[in-house]
Amino acid sequence: SKYKTEPYTKLYIGLDYAILRKPFLEPINASGIKNDNIFISLGGSDYFKITIKLVNFLMGMREFNTFHIMCSSSFPEDMMNELLSLSKGSQKVKIYQNLGAPEIVNIMDSCKYAFVSASTVLIEAYSRGLICFTGYYTNNQLFIYNGFIKENKAIGLGDLKCLNSVSIKQVLTQATNVQTYTDVHDSKKNLEHIFKLVAIKSNQLTAS
Repeated sequence: SKYKTEPYTKLYIGLDYAILRKPFLEPINASGIKNDNIFISLGGSDYFKITIKLVNFLMGMREFNTFHIMCSSSFPEDMMNELLSLSKGSQKVKIYQNLGAPEIVNIMDSCKYAFVSASTVLIEAYSRGLICFTGYYTNNQLFIYNGFIKENKAIGLGDLKCLNSVSIKQVLTQATNVQTYTDVHDSKKNLEHIFKLVAIKSNQLTAS
């Protein structure tokens, strides 16, 4: 209902046809299921400084193993300094910048939980079988956010600008109720099928 199409148009939409970078479509290494590591990625700029608030809340609540935090050169300087200070003071806090897809996949596969913004990184984390907690801080993230929450594929944090310790405690109790993804093979097969169809049609048009 979101798209206006011609009668002959076929729509391949939704998570079953998510176009992800190749490493995210490789078989899942389930080692992360056995630990309480957390993958955190809240966007490339995080001008609301949500990352440091979230990390501080989580560190003060329960005994997680390791915090794997994706950072960016666009992070506010004062927040970046706080995160670096945390990492120097605790072996549980790991800071990363400028990683490629294979490296991100390796980190995700070593984690059980993901705290991510409702963007492409949420789809990526879900594709690696993580228990996903997600929120939004811009309106263009609401479409993905609402879709994941409606399908019970992620636990909603709501507006990330309004995060507080009470709301995080509440969502942590829901971790066992959410659906997780276990096999990327079907998605990879679906995408390969579509690209083959496109290639066949392209060759037919070229020949004609």
